[in-house]
Amino acid sequence: NKVDEEVRGIAKAVAERKGCDEYVWGHIVKALKGKYEIVEAVFGVDGPESEGVEKVPTGSFKDRSRAVVGAYLAGGEEGDHFLRKLLAPEELMDVSEDAVKVVEYALATEKGRASVKAFLEGKFQVVEAKFPERARVISCKIGAVSKGSVSGVLDSAFEEMKSGRMEALMALSGRTEVKEAISRRVKEFVESAPSPDGADGSGANELAWCSVAANLVVTVQKLREDAFKGKDFTEEQYDQIMAASKQKDPNEVKEFDSNVEARIKLFAKEGGPRKLAMYRREEALLAIRRMADVQEVRGQLIQQGCLKACIEGDEGWAVAKMLVTTDPRMLKDELRSGAAPVLLRSLDYKKGELEQFEALLSLTNLAGLADIKPLVDAGARDIGHLMFSDNEMVKRAATECLGNLVPAEKAMEIYRNPERIKIWLAFARDFAEDFDTARAAAGGLAMACYDWEVKLALVQADVWDAVKELVETGNLEIMHRAFVIVRELLSGNDALPDEEKFEGLKEKVEKDAGEVLTLMEVFRSNPDKMIGSLGDGARALVAIAGEILALGKE
Repeated sequence: NKVDEEVRGIAKAVAERKGCDEYVWGHIVKALKGKYEIVEAVFGVDGPESEGVEKVPTGSFKDRSRAVVGAYLAGGEEGDHFLRKLLAPEELMDVSEDAVKVVEYALATEKGRASVKAFLEGKFQVVEAKFPERARVISCKIGAVSKGSVSGVLDSAFEEMKSGRMEALMALSGRTEVKEAISRRVKEFVESAPSPDGADGSGANELAWCSVAANLVVTVQKLREDAFKGKDFTEEQYDQIMAASKQKDPNEVKEFDSNVEARIKLFAKEGGPRKLAMYRREEALLAIRRMADVQEVRGQLIQQGCLKACIEGDEGWAVAKMLVTTDPRMLKDELRSGAAPVLLRSLDYKKGELEQFEALLSLTNLAGLADIKPLVDAGARDIGHLMFSDNEMVKRAATECLGNLVPAEKAMEIYRNPERIKIWLAFARDFAEDFDTARAAAGGLAMACYDWEVKLALVQADVWDAVKELVETGNLEIMHRAFVIVRELLSGNDALPDEEKFEGLKEKVEKDAGEVLTLMEVFRSNPDKMIGSLGDGARALVAIAGEILALGKE
């Protein structure tokens, strides 16, 4: 076997180093990933020797345990094999702090929890007596803390938090009753946020604090639902399997967390989002995204720097949620311009439909600003593709967004496409099945048909039959858009561009518009027959009909 010198050097450094913190350990784990044969050879954990590999002395339990657990945490069957051997009863006759640390690392994964259960059942009292603080962390991680004793453990966890240790609180924070208890002491929790520069300890505390915050602002049921997304079986099927086999789900939801919105509001009120915005890590951005589900706190999130943090952290979904209900004119220029490219990346086909939908709504808002429109227009092609989404809400939002992009150049290229214009007309005519998308499509055409090439594409696509259908709906919103399309088609044709493709356009418009003009005359003479009442909207339509008839006479 050829030895990877770099990995061998890292492995030896693990054996020789004393007191690696979690931040350093994380980098070591990454380096050891997939290098199990080298770890086995260097540390001599009951495996074959590799030629030319100098073994590290195996007298120190700590040296061996760190390397073996590193391999285990890298995620593989070999690592699990090493861990089981390391936890053999003869190795742990004398429970040491090193052994307890191994257990803590192992508990990071479901497989590890299964591997150490037997050990904990036989040794936990010894661990608790010799290492009470570590025992609390371990018991929290395996769910050994009962409802009756959670209060006392939580008090201890808060005391540890004050001294800069967050492990116990993080281990407990997934439980509903613990999250409710934290919300009652939320100010204390917010004030405990570690410095982002690492001045008050390793990155482990930062990770732990952000993880607690992320758990605080989500329901247990939501976490369970997310865990089944993309799986081959549903929650219901899983529950049936567990019931049939008479097994108990270790992650069973015992209490639905109905107070998450109240916790989010309390956390925001005490300045929690400002603390989250200090960090640029996944757990902090996840907590912000979850908080942004509550519309009432979105303004606070933006004020406390979360929008900027999510833009810089490329967390498009959180940006979308914050901007869906926010007037972009109230934002600083750098936030508006920074949000557009991040939101466009949320339109990727790999993203979920809800993320795409909310990103489209926010982009539609931004596209209404003249200075930001070109930035949104850069993604017009991707927006156009989502008009063909199977999800009706995504399709509608994409149609509305392209309408708001008129007259930006890339969006206009889509409108000028003769084949795509047929899609727009088809959407507009589908008002009986999907009124909102039809209204958006008709509105987009009404705004874009001032353009000569769009006008040409419409005439070639037999626009007149579609316009007649829209006029005859009797719906003021749809009719108004149809009237504007007709007015634009009849306007300015004496000044057509001197290009071959526009030859005969004026004559074709005049020839084909006859039936629509007759319909306009009928409407103007007796509008209430078509729409039922003559309100302000109807009067506006009567005025437009008069303009159209005047153009027809010309």
